[in-house]
Amino acid sequence: MEIKNKFPLTHHKEQPSQFIRVIEEKCIACGNCAEICPQSVWQKVGEIYQPVNYRDCSECGACWDVCEAEAIDFNDPKGGTGVIFPNT
Repeated sequence: MEIKNKFPLTHHKEQPSQFIRVIEEKCIACGNCAEICPQSVWQKVGEIYQPVNYRDCSECGACWDVCEAEAIDFNDPKGGTGVIFPNT
């Protein structure tokens, strides 16, 4: 079972802006972000990796943590947006 199916996310609101982005000039296209992401948010777009599926992001920060090139700008979603983890 994929982790995204095991831990379904509920969102406060739609994300009003991108809270995670790539600093394109720093990205070395290693793919660590895509490999570590439990929600499959990252995909290769052209020559670099980009967060594509923002809505699936669980805001864990694993991508930021494994980026050796420090090419990921990760911030908390603004204004009460983001995910709610259900009590299980």
